[in-house]
Amino acid sequence: MQEIKTLEDFVISIPANADTVISKARYLYLELGKRSFYDTRYKYYMFGEEESMLEYSQKTYTNPNIIICKTLTQQYSKLLTLSGIKNNLATEENGAHYFVVFYDENDCKHIADLTNDLKNIQFRCKTQYFGSDTISEQELKEEDLKLGYISKERGYSDDYWYIVRDTLKDANSLNDKQKLDIVLQNLYRFGDIKKPGNNEIVYIYQKYIRYCLPDSTTTFCSTKTNYSAKENISIILRTQNNSFTYMFNPTTRLFEEEKTQSLIKRTIPEKENNER
Repeated sequence: MQEIKTLEDFVISIPANADTVISKARYLYLELGKRSFYDTRYKYYMFGEEESMLEYSQKTYTNPNIIICKTLTQQYSKLLTLSGIKNNLATEENGAHYFVVFYDENDCKHIADLTNDLKNIQFRCKTQYFGSDTISEQELKEEDLKLGYISKERGYSDDYWYIVRDTLKDANSLNDKQKLDIVLQNLYRFGDIKKPGNNEIVYIYQKYIRYCLPDSTTTFCSTKTNYSAKENISIILRTQNNSFTYMFNPTTRLFEEEKTQSLIKRTIPEKENNER
């Protein structure tokens, strides 16, 4: 595959076996998703920062591609247009989140929300927001096999998470903290934790913990004193008698237990789609 420097390079690199609209759209979705990373600074912008908003709305593709929802959606829409695929940008009713609507050869409408799938693509999980109501899971799997996103030998990363979940389900001798420790220590076994962006890997941890420990009382939080300061991400586990904090280390991509407690400013929601 040739080096990707511009949006046009994505289109040139579309493989010959991507011979349908859905296949082409899927290929571009995965490839742009692998190279795009949500700008965590944006979560701390205050309303009215017009200069910053202008910078985002006019941003072209770069490598790495640091984006927000609107930027990424515009880029994906342009890729589809360059590939001859009919599409348009759409927003939620409050205008707070952007996604793409594209149309296949039969003029059937499909929704693609790449921003919310970045975490999944970068950890090779099943996507959740590409034609979720119109394309079957089996059809997507066949496309992903054809495009090389997965193989017959190595499926989606989250296909194997059940190993940890089922092991802990009957581990009655372990307390909540011990179970969380095991979960945190084993994510790397299912994929490369250093490939996703910081924002994306944190959301993978959140998804992974919720799957393996559905009854866990963990909370993901973020602390930041101002726009330019470093963002600190933590997991807090509250048990009947104790509270444990794990801080995210952006270098190792691990959550490491902290002995001293810190003040938490912001709780990270399950699905953060309030980007503009």
